[in-house]
Amino acid sequence: VHHTLGETSPAILAYERALTVNPRHSQARVSLARLLIEDGRFDQAESLREDSHALDPGLPDLHIESGHLYQATGRIEEAEASYRDALDIDPSFASAALGLASCRSDRGDVDGAVDILERASENHRHDPELVEQLALLEGVRGNLEASIELYRQLVELEPDNPSAWNNLATQL
Repeated sequence: VHHTLGETSPAILAYERALTVNPRHSQARVSLARLLIEDGRFDQAESLREDSHALDPGLPDLHIESGHLYQATGRIEEAEASYRDALDIDPSFASAALGLASCRSDRGDVDGAVDILERASENHRHDPELVEQLALLEGVRGNLEASIELYRQLVELEPDNPSAWNNLATQL
């Protein structure tokens, strides 16, 4: 509840308490890592990442959070490897594809990023975040027709999303 309300410190304490009660609680580890990264507490997130991977190396969420940590600290190659590890465990994991595509885009490989997202969208056609990122990247590539079509799809998925409408209008 605290994390949902944006109350960072009480949320961190609650996750830490959950881990005191059960140090192997994977979801608490993933949620705490995510919150520490969002809060810029990278050293703590790195320590938690190491412990978590030792306990449950097969959990794709942990690899995704590692990717987020590496990406936030500028370690793009390590981030890509973490996202690929998550996809190796679960090829349909949309957030891993989004992370990997973000890394590729950050390195200037927009075509590679689009390819990753197009493959992921085969299983997640109605995922607004995937559709939005594809629309954005198609615009960057100069493929305005595809970008417009994707933004139209996005406003159908999320009719109350002002950014989607704004981006559609910008492309039109």
